[in-house]
Amino acid sequence: MTYPPPSDAESQQWFSRYDRGQKGHLTLDEMHNLLNDRGSSLWAPFDQDTAFKLARSFAPPGTQGPPTLTPPALNALWQYLSQWHSIFLSFDADRSGRISHSELQNALAAFGIRLPPRLIHLMIHKQNLMQGKIQKGRRLPDDIDFPSFIDLCITCKQATDTFGRLDTSQSGSIQLYWENYMDIIVSGR
Repeated sequence: MTYPPPSDAESQQWFSRYDRGQKGHLTLDEMHNLLNDRGSSLWAPFDQDTAFKLARSFAPPGTQGPPTLTPPALNALWQYLSQWHSIFLSFDADRSGRISHSELQNALAAFGIRLPPRLIHLMIHKQNLMQGKIQKGRRLPDDIDFPSFIDLCITCKQATDTFGRLDTSQSGSIQLYWENYMDIIVSGR
């Protein structure tokens, strides 16, 4: 089942319902609640970290402090999620509602990101760990849901962009000093 984006009127209605205090923007918590309430029939809940990454991506440029969303930004976010949900479904070959190791490897390769199976497995494991889906004594899941897929794609995009900024000669390799590496890790750039 694909997720059609809402009409402008429907999006404005959702915005008004979740904008406590009618401030004209959604806080991160309000956006997180809206995201999970409106998408509950199609996907698993988004965690707070993924909601933050999405909010940061759609907040007005130059936003200082916690990101907020305006009505146009919310419309853009829903368009984005609709498109990515269709992409997710196109790689979910077995129609399980989850992306397996091989399906994720195919998706990333289609996006131009070629990673060894060991790294794909590590990324899936980390997503499931962050989502609290790994329980002691149980077999590790080898697949991810739609919110984890979104988080992983955002992370890959950020890593690719960061690497591209540092690889000024476009050689496919960079040299970093420890301080530069720590700056990247701590700042999340």
